[in-house]
This record gives sequence, C-alpha cells and structure tokens, in this order.
Amino acid sequence: MIASSVGMLNDLMGQYQTATGQIQSQSVLVGTDLFNSLALVSVGVWGVRRLLNRQQDLAESNIDLIRLFIYLSIFYFLITNYDSTLALIVSSFKAAAPTLGKNITNFQVVTNPGQVMGIGLNLFKAVLQQGAWHLVFGDLIGCGVTVLTAFVILLGFGGMAVEVLLIEVGSRIILLGGIMLLAFAATEWTRDYATKYINACFSIGLKMMFIYLIIGMSGTVTTTWLQTFNNYAPGDLWGADAGLILCTFVCWTLVTKLPDQAVGYLIGGHGINFGAHNSGLEAGAAVAGLAMQGYKVVGAKVAQYAAAQAGEKVAKETAQQFAKDTLSEGGKQPTDKDIDALATKTMGEARKEAKAEMQDSELSKTYEGRVALKVKAAMAKAQAAKDKDKKG
Repeated sequence: MIASSVGMLNDLMGQYQTATGQIQSQSVLVGTDLFNSLALVSVGVWGVRRLLNRQQDLAESNIDLIRLFIYLSIFYFLITNYDSTLALIVSSFKAAAPTLGKNITNFQVVTNPGQVMGIGLNLFKAVLQQGAWHLVFGDLIGCGVTVLTAFVILLGFGGMAVEVLLIEVGSRIILLGGIMLLAFAATEWTRDYATKYINACFSIGLKMMFIYLIIGMSGTVTTTWLQTFNNYAPGDLWGADAGLILCTFVCWTLVTKLPDQAVGYLIGGHGINFGAHNSGLEAGAAVAGLAMQGYKVVGAKVAQYAAAQAGEKVAKETAQQFAKDTLSEGGKQPTDKDIDALATKTMGEARKEAKAEMQDSELSKTYEGRVALKVKAAMAKAQAAKDKDKKG
C-alpha cells in the first residue's frame, strides 16, 4: 500500500515535469522571437533620440549604445540558456534545505511528494496497530476515535505531499511557461515584467527551500510522536489520539503557511501560494462577515424606525398641546375638532420646514450648494423687504 501510493505520486510529478519540458522549448522559441523584435524597436528608438539630440557628445552616445547592446546580450543569454542560469536559482535554494538541516537528528532529505506521503502512511499504520488495544479491552468508541486519528494523520500528511507536488509542478509550469516574459527586458517601457519574473524565481526557490526544510525536520518530530504514543497506557490512548491530531495540524500549518510568510518577510510582497488552503475557512468567514453586516444594517434600520416612531409621537403630542394652548387664550373653550385641525396644520408646516432644512443641509456640502443657499437667502431677504414696504 505504502509503496504503491508513493510511486503513484512520484509518477504523477514525473509526468508533469516531462510535459513542462516540452513547454520550455516553445517558450524559449517564442521568447527569442519576441526579444529580437523588441530589441530592434529599442535600438531604433535609441537612433531616433540620437538624431533629434544633435548636441549630444559622440563618445557618450557610443558608450550608451555599447551599454544597450551589453544589456540586451545578457537577457538574450538568459532566455536561450535558461537551464544553466535562472533555473539554477530555484535548484540552488532547493539544495540548500538538506545543507541547513544536516546537523538535525533524523533529518529526512525529501525530494518528492511520495516521501512525504510515506511518512504519513507509516504513522497511519502505527496508530492503527496501537489502536488495537481498544479492541482488546472491548472499547469500541476508543477504537473508533483511534481510527479517526489515523485518518486525520493520513489526510494531514497527504496535504503536505500535495503542497510539495504543487511547488514542484506549479513552479515549473509558471517559470517555464513564463520564460517569454524575459523578452520584455528589451525595451525600457516593459522592463518591469522581466524584473518581476526574476523576482519570482527567487520567491519560488525560497519557498521550496523552507518547505523541504520543515518537512525534513518532521523526521525528528514524527519519531518523537511514536515514542510518546507507545509509552501511553492502553487506558490513556484517548489523550494520545488528541495529541496526535493536534501535532498533525501544527505540522500541516507550518508546511502550508510558514514558507509563504518567509517569502513575504525576506523578499517582500506576497508569498507564492499555489493552493487555497483555507478556502473553506475564508468562505465561512465571508459568510459570517456578510451576516454580521446584514445584522448591523437591519439593526440600524430598526433603530431608525423606532426613533422615527418616537419622534412622530412626541411631535403629535407637542402639536396637540400647542393647538390647545393657542385656542384656549382669553378663556376660550376650543372643541376637539378645532384642536385637531390646528395640530394637523402645525404638523404640516413643521414637516415642510424640516424638509427644507434637510435640503439646505445637503446643498451646504458643496461649494455650488452654498452659493445656491446664498442666493436663496438674498431672495428671501428681498421678499421680506417688499412685504414690509407693502405693510408700510
């Protein structure tokens, strides 16, 4: 079982690597043709600038041309000799992982996803064997928990193996398919694309180094797991199962998260993340965030409605009292109908004034609105003066 699973993963990686090798030849061909075209454009632009700038020194102009040809030659060499230049950046970082971990006890030199899966399968088998004690003591629930623990370990190391497969295959597809981006170094307007490609080589190589370093350290870690697990009494295997699940989660998190953080901290920018490891968690968080936002919006609307109802009640009561006081002046005894009529009229006038004030406040937010308010105020002042003249 272990040998077949390991072999299948390694065969899958080998098939993809063979296919990406065919991509490389075409990408180099396209990149070379594109580079030649852009290089001619770049040299032509340099010549036009030289003709337009007649005051430029001839010696300085020739030096600039030589620099341009040297620069173009370097990038042409990088495109046509990718295996012996930029590919060495990634392979050198990958080779650095065993060197960094050579003094670590039981450090495992991992070069393919099958080895990672092999570690998980060995742990899976050992936990199932130890879980047989539950059956000896007739503990069916404990046996089920141990089986669940074994499968969690298998899934955790399977996820780490997939991470290795993604960095090996994904990086080759991206880098080999993107060789043509080096051709954009031929012009000063598109040079940033070639620079980003070279940065990607360093980012992928650095992530690969940390992945293999962390997985290699798991040799010591997993050996300790089994020793600790074997020392547990049969009746205490529940605690051992919980500990193994937690330790597996920690290792999986280190392998899938720490390399990206290392790239971000050491090189800058974002890590090269080939997999959405927490897509379910992110979706859950998004749904929870939307639900909370909706709750806040609904709560705000309810609060606004409650405040509006309370304000309406206060306004009606105040208008009723105002109408009663006004109509009762001089010892008069107004009827309920008269009070209601005056209160309704007062409420209508108040609503108009409130609406006008709201419109004025909206207008005052812009310069043109403030000008309009000034004009309205001037018109109101002029109208008041006319009304005063008529009365006089």
